[in-house]
Amino acid sequence: MKLLIIGKLSPPAVLGGVTIYCERLLEALKNDFEISFYDLNNFNFAGYIKSLLNHKVIHLNCSSVFLRFITSIICFFLKSKLIITYHGNIERFNLIKNLFDYLSIYFTKVPILINKTSYEKSLKFNSNSKLISTFFEPKHIPKLDAQIKSKIKKYKKNKKLFLTYASDLHFDKKGNEIYGIVELVKLFYMINKHKIIIIDPTKNLYKYVRKKYPKMSDYPLWFFERVNFISFLKLSDGFIRNSYTDGDSISVRESLHYNIPCYAKNSVDRPKGVILYEDINDLKNKLSNKNNLEKVESSNHNIRDLKRLYISLD
Repeated sequence: MKLLIIGKLSPPAVLGGVTIYCERLLEALKNDFEISFYDLNNFNFAGYIKSLLNHKVIHLNCSSVFLRFITSIICFFLKSKLIITYHGNIERFNLIKNLFDYLSIYFTKVPILINKTSYEKSLKFNSNSKLISTFFEPKHIPKLDAQIKSKIKKYKKNKKLFLTYASDLHFDKKGNEIYGIVELVKLFYMINKHKIIIIDPTKNLYKYVRKKYPKMSDYPLWFFERVNFISFLKLSDGFIRNSYTDGDSISVRESLHYNIPCYAKNSVDRPKGVILYEDINDLKNKLSNKNNLEKVESSNHNIRDLKRLYISLD
């Protein structure tokens, strides 16, 4: 079957959840489907419409509520079978943007939601809604550079080492810095008995923290270049997701998959196995406790469910 996948790849796009998802999706499907990929990094309205006209089964992956809405309307009138994966929590925007999201859900053939709360909300507008995680196990994990390994070992010394990741500097509708990086920097600086690596590919978080708290900003070990997250994860004693909003975080899923303790703010539905905390003080207590890891179910069914969905729409 002929399938159009729409999304972004890195580079030039920032390496985040959506770009990682698109990369792994293309890799997982290449032997089973005839795939065309429309890269939103090179968006051109005329070219975009042409791609939509040339395909009957379309899978859109983007963070723009307006593009989701416009695409859903176009495909509805073209009678194309559109799938949209909503990479984030439903209702995380202001009133107007949330309205556009619900309209796109209504007009889309199959909306895919990535956590239970969003799925239940989506079902009220479209009974075809599916709940499918965005995590696919990567086929290749590059080895970490020896220099980087040495740098991490020197920084860690004999302390516990934690890891966090932020694709860029963003704020939610309440003005919270979405990834809670400032809170983590302050916490680790104050307790001074654990170490933390922050992967910040845009360097915008570092600049923001340095401006607000110059004395604390150099306590973490920052990495700004594109790096393989899993390679870092395997060297850490735990991963922290201090986000105020989320969808189905790939970094959380990867931590669970590789049996690395995963601490996540209880701001959205989290998968089984995550060590939940309410706020930064609760996290401080949890980091001091010994936590038993729960067995996590296999993620192999995620790509299988997607393939079955594509075939059913052909």
